[in-house]
Amino acid sequence: MGKKQLKQHCAQLLSTIEEKLTDLLKQQSDDETIHELRVSVRRITPVLELLIALEQDSQHKKRWRKHKRVFRTLFKTLSAPRDLEVQVKLAQSLADQTIQDSSSLALYIERLQQEKQRLDGQLLASVAGLFVSESIAFARQNAHFDEVKKKTLQAQLQADEKAYKQALKASVKQLKKEAEHFHSTRIQLKKFRYFLELNQVATQVDDERLKTLKTIQDHLGDTNDLHIALKLMAQNHTDAAVIEQVEGLYQDHLQKSVAAIFNNLKPLRLK
Repeated sequence: MGKKQLKQHCAQLLSTIEEKLTDLLKQQSDDETIHELRVSVRRITPVLELLIALEQDSQHKKRWRKHKRVFRTLFKTLSAPRDLEVQVKLAQSLADQTIQDSSSLALYIERLQQEKQRLDGQLLASVAGLFVSESIAFARQNAHFDEVKKKTLQAQLQADEKAYKQALKASVKQLKKEAEHFHSTRIQLKKFRYFLELNQVATQVDDERLKTLKTIQDHLGDTNDLHIALKLMAQNHTDAAVIEQVEGLYQDHLQKSVAAIFNNLKPLRLK
């Protein structure tokens, strides 16, 4: 079991987060910098969850959870402008290609752009207020993978995989009854994928399920974007005829997404 690999993996992610965060706060960043920062924060999350599970001291476990929340908030803060940008591009695409009365989308798109501009303007202050450097320092000082027994680490990873699979199976079972449950299933699929990425680092063995999970998530991502669009359009009182057309697109994508999940249960070893 690769304790050394996990330690290096954790250290590399923390260094990348620190570097990209410094660039961002010094206003020396671009979209790629923020993308790399988001990805690194997302990838550190399962590492922190593993460290929390391995921690024996209850007070130390609380401190780990506190710093994990900081990273989680950082991810959400970085994601908010990006998520709105996705919605702007989706609305523009709908206006150009799908929606017959594209003029009714113009005000909606303008409002999204204004909100994104507001979030962009607040980004640096919001990130600076999180004091992420303190959480980076804590993680560096306390990520003691080398002190964990190999059998303990192996047992924890096996227990985690079992738990993630059980949660995903339960969600898929519910999905059979209700297609709208796909949102919860999507979250479970993401958690399972992120765990398998970490497990692959620890075992140094390629896991073919990761490719399958990525393919499914691409399907679900498009469906989720349409789902969010419907909510935002309703909040912004977009024309009912437009919402009805987008609802049709969403239902079509939803059926394909659910099919993609059920068609890949065997490759994911969920059957």
